[in-house]
Amino acid sequence: MFAPNPPRGNRFLKVLVTDQKGETWDMKTDVYAKEQYPIPLIWYTRQRKINRRISGAEGGHGSWYQKWHARWFCRTWALEHDGELPQKVELVKMTYPIPTPEWVRDHGPYDPIERLHKLGKETTIYTA
Repeated sequence: MFAPNPPRGNRFLKVLVTDQKGETWDMKTDVYAKEQYPIPLIWYTRQRKINRRISGAEGGHGSWYQKWHARWFCRTWALEHDGELPQKVELVKMTYPIPTPEWVRDHGPYDPIERLHKLGKETTIYTA
């Protein structure tokens, strides 16, 4: 909160699994998905920190974690689908800019989910 380098954007991690039929499934791993909304939205969960680290926000750009996180989803998918391995697992970084304090002063509070849908960008960071 009082850091000299506050965050300029929010980031989330989306995991997409493509099955053997070619259908892509969103694992809904972060608060971009309604199923993961904490009430209130500012509530902290450890999973959000893990997702930020995997997506490269904290130390080392997440490269070491990405491989193992994707492998974990691959293994979990196989265990839950009678041993059928997925074609691929994609880790997607979702980001949107946090408005400046001046913008909030002039325009009032904002809905973070609406801002994600309006200004959000998705970037594939790892594919296994």
